[in-house]
Amino acid sequence: MRALVIVAALVLLGGCAPATLDGVRNLGPESAYTFTAPENYQAVYRTVLKQSRKCHESGLITAQIVVHGDLYQDIKAGTVSVELHGGLGVDVYQVIDIKAVDDDSSRVLAHYSVGSPSQKGDLLKRWVLDGEAACK
Repeated sequence: MRALVIVAALVLLGGCAPATLDGVRNLGPESAYTFTAPENYQAVYRTVLKQSRKCHESGLITAQIVVHGDLYQDIKAGTVSVELHGGLGVDVYQVIDIKAVDDDSSRVLAHYSVGSPSQKGDLLKRWVLDGEAACK
């Protein structure tokens, strides 16, 4: 039932979200949240991808919330996105970019098209820095 309510709410908000990762990134600083993690970018990427899948992936017959992850070893970076795929196309809700600062630290820059960036970003930060497993 919870998944049904979440998907229904996201379908209603669907017209508000950009259709591309760059569209979400270009919403401006008021939709962004950033922090530095004292871990290698690959470890941060794995944590963010695992938690995002656990907390966000769901679906019904015609609409699914999908989490994508791309890791780029050549540039020491990764991207995780949360998207609604439905009959009306794709809406991107979150884009989380992870970039190595050096071998032992990473910069996390998250962009949100819906919701409070500070609330969502604080949760993301707790996932990465504190190992929190909660979805809210």
